[in-house]
Amino acid sequence: MKKFITVLIAITMLVACLAGCTKKEAAPVDDSLKGRTSFVYRGVTFNVGDKADDVIPQLGDLKKPAYKEQPCIPGAGEIEHFEYDGISVAVTQYGQICDIYISAIDNPGSDAKIVAGLGLGATADEVKKVLGEPTDDIEGVILTYADGSYSFNLSFDEETGEAFSISATDMDLEL
Repeated sequence: MKKFITVLIAITMLVACLAGCTKKEAAPVDDSLKGRTSFVYRGVTFNVGDKADDVIPQLGDLKKPAYKEQPCIPGAGEIEHFEYDGISVAVTQYGQICDIYISAIDNPGSDAKIVAGLGLGATADEVKKVLGEPTDDIEGVILTYADGSYSFNLSFDEETGEAFSISATDMDLEL
């Protein structure tokens, strides 16, 4: 009987040790404005500042061929634009995502959302419940949330009160 109890204790300790060794820690939650407003499209979560090489290949087929344009900022390099069904992504010459744009006008029916679950069609009240009071509120038609150089903007239809465009940009990224 003593031997049985000893074996049982040893097995229990081994199981407890293995459970402790294989326990996965939860991924840290990014509760910053940028973290809460990261975009989710086709199962990929990303935001401005991310490396385009890590994101663009995962987004699938383009709606039309990528194109480059020179911004109106002196000394800035070309910006490359990638347009998908539902979302547009702009990338700097250094390979960083510098602008993300969802629009009901350009991309009706977009399933792109932000991590907090908001997407096209959300109302200003729904946005404020999730993200809190905006940094700037232009008569409930444009809400801006800013944190340093990061800016997250939503535009709302005056008649329906629903978001028809959502965008994010970071003014500190080198163009």
